[in-house]
Amino acid sequence: MNGQPGSGRYPPEARRIALADWPEADREAWHLAITRGRDALEMNGSATHLRVTGHDGLIGTWGRYLRFLKLIGELDPAAGPATRVTPRRLGAWLAVLRGRQIATSTHRSLVDLSRILMHLAPGQDWAWVRRHPGRPTPREVRAAKRPIETFDPWQLLGALQARAVELEALPRDTKAALEMRDIVMVAVDLLTGLRSSNLAMLTLDRHVEERGGRYYFTFKPEETKTDAALDLRLEEPAASLLRRYLTEWRPLLLGPRTEEKAVWVKSNGRAMQPAVIHYVFQRVTAQLIGRAIRPHLMRHTMATELLTDDPTNLHMAGAGLAHRGTRSVNQTYDRSGNAGAFRYWQALGRGRGG
Repeated sequence: MNGQPGSGRYPPEARRIALADWPEADREAWHLAITRGRDALEMNGSATHLRVTGHDGLIGTWGRYLRFLKLIGELDPAAGPATRVTPRRLGAWLAVLRGRQIATSTHRSLVDLSRILMHLAPGQDWAWVRRHPGRPTPREVRAAKRPIETFDPWQLLGALQARAVELEALPRDTKAALEMRDIVMVAVDLLTGLRSSNLAMLTLDRHVEERGGRYYFTFKPEETKTDAALDLRLEEPAASLLRRYLTEWRPLLLGPRTEEKAVWVKSNGRAMQPAVIHYVFQRVTAQLIGRAIRPHLMRHTMATELLTDDPTNLHMAGAGLAHRGTRSVNQTYDRSGNAGAFRYWQALGRGRGG
């Protein structure tokens, strides 16, 4: 019920109208936007290029805007999406948002509103939405961003290695195998900066290959958030940790399920669920360095360390994070630049005593 009209946890202006309850014209416009053509002669909807996971934010923003219109008595079920957003209504909506949330959140809502309007009412110029005088200014947005406190990645790497050595000296049982799995998972992510979704999907038959004693991770464009192919080589010490896990510890977890190809498996030999990875990271890091670290902070710290080591590493940091544009740290990069960023980051770790 979180964020829904019947929830008591949110004020009315923060709730949203669910997609199933949108006015018919709005539902039909969105359905048309996400529908693919049945053949080469029929055009795809304007939003078919978006990932399904990217729909939620747009749907939620439009649902909250519709809820706002309903609260002020201006939600006309017979009207269409194109007529719902006017400068006056948008200004009133922004005033409500700015009264209850920080500037960055209001800016995000405004961006999402303009984006979904391009799909609900294509063919019209919605650029004015982002330029509305009631919007947060760039200075307000920058000031509202809370600084993200990074951590010492090399301290964590050393702690991971030390704990792995301790586990090697213990009896080889399921409990120790599960902990070794978690140790290796965090170490691999620490030295690659993989998004948690890509880390979770690693499989031996599709993404992981051992050549010449080294491990290579490969992802197709459709498997990454930025729709860009990803190809990297795992360096030491994470490579040795992964090798021991795959050859010595993972078989203990697999049991008879030897056909399972997922790298990260549970005690019953089945693949781990992606959502569990966040809890694994926080538990392992809290135990080893006294601070719970989320997977995304690994990526943020990676970029920060690269830029701290050399402020001219803007392109390197962005490529290491597999970002595509300057707004996401770097300019457009190719696969060779991406691979170079990973090698530089892992070499930097070795130089720091990793």
